Amino acid sequence: MPLIDRENRKYGHILITREVGGCWDDRLANALLIKAKDEKLKPECMGHLLSDLLDHKVDEARAFAESLVPLPPPSSGDGRCRAVVTARVLMTHAKDAGWSILWPAFQQDAEFGREVILGVACSSDWPWPVGSIRQRLTEYQLADLYIWLVQQYPHAEDPKHEGVHTVGPRESVTEFRDSVLRHLRERGTHEACEAIRRIASELPELEWLKWALLEAKNV
Repeated sequence: MPLIDRENRKYGHILITREVGGCWDDRLANALLIKAKDEKLKPECMGHLLSDLLDHKVDEARAFAESLVPLPPPSSGDGRCRAVVTARVLMTHAKDAGWSILWPAFQQDAEFGREVILGVACSSDWPWPVGSIRQRLTEYQLADLYIWLVQQYPHAEDPKHEGVHTVGPRESVTEFRDSVLRHLRERGTHEACEAIRRIASELPELEWLKWALLEAKNV
């Protein structure tokens, strides 16, 4: 673990675990889980270890991650940072996107939700994290997420750009928001159509949603 400590101090992120993927076993998983719980580890470094552990379906790591996102989420300090990082990891690496933990937290603390979504939408791994989230949520959950995203990031406030430009954080969130509805439409299932119908009912100002419903029915 000295190499992890060194990367934590020097870089603020963990790379060494990429080199031991072929050596994964229970002993390594346990060692990394113990290290992830080290409070001297920076939040982002902890997040890297949790990502690896969740990818390898380590149940104890899932339980630890959930413990870091209490309800309500921490309001400030290191606890807040760790909760945001952990929520982002759950959303992109847990098999169910950690929805049973994250959704109540988003509802109770919208700013917490925005911090998490911003981190996901602006991830250097785009578009993989967003695609994995969409695949892991049910149609009903996707509808909840889309409605929440529209309420937090209204279409009227979307940035407007012409020509070549650098994509900023708000524009990345806009793409994330819109991709959720696109995915629902492309699923074309009965449940997806019902989800879009519910979205249209709760967001009547978005009159164009009726066309999204028609497209979903025709898939």
